[in-house]
Amino acid sequence: MTRAATRRTRIATLGLAMTAMAGTALVGAPMAQAGPGEHGTFDEQETYSDTLCGQDWQVTAARSGRYKVQADPNGTPFEVYHETRTFRLDHVNSTGDEYVVSGRINERLSSVEPLGGNVYRLTITQSGRTWSMYSASGIRVWSDRGTVITTFALDTLGDADPENDQFVEGSFDMSWHGPHFFSDTQPGSEYCMYVDQAVAIG
Repeated sequence: MTRAATRRTRIATLGLAMTAMAGTALVGAPMAQAGPGEHGTFDEQETYSDTLCGQDWQVTAARSGRYKVQADPNGTPFEVYHETRTFRLDHVNSTGDEYVVSGRINERLSSVEPLGGNVYRLTITQSGRTWSMYSASGIRVWSDRGTVITTFALDTLGDADPENDQFVEGSFDMSWHGPHFFSDTQPGSEYCMYVDQAVAIG
């Protein structure tokens, strides 16, 4: 992976992590292997374990989509990217309970604003039917859609190494339009309420 692609990977990953810390259940991680001036398609699958709603789940994830990455025309050390992706996450626990989360996301690093020195404010925009939850039989219990805008600042420390970019404390902000709920995945949360509904339908 190039240095530029690594910095873009860290931007996308940090943006999703900050959003998750704020309590939203946006899912479907971005494809982040492209370098500047690249475009194409991707189709990925993986299986992993996750703890959600106090239970251990085996998750089978599939993602596919298109991406385009280019150097920031304003000359900052970041790449502006645009990506559309669809994803499906099949969850199964040890007792055979199942539910599915899927969606289609249009995501872009829409702006990079110099704040002085080596600090930049980044804005990531996600839109579309960002995620829906279904029972194993295909009954939809929730659908999230609209636009979520995430902003945060990074300090590049003035070097070309993206691995030491530092998040600026207090810089995270988020706004949204459309029906979204913001919930953690602990027992009793709104997310888990929908999981219970999906599992009960079967």
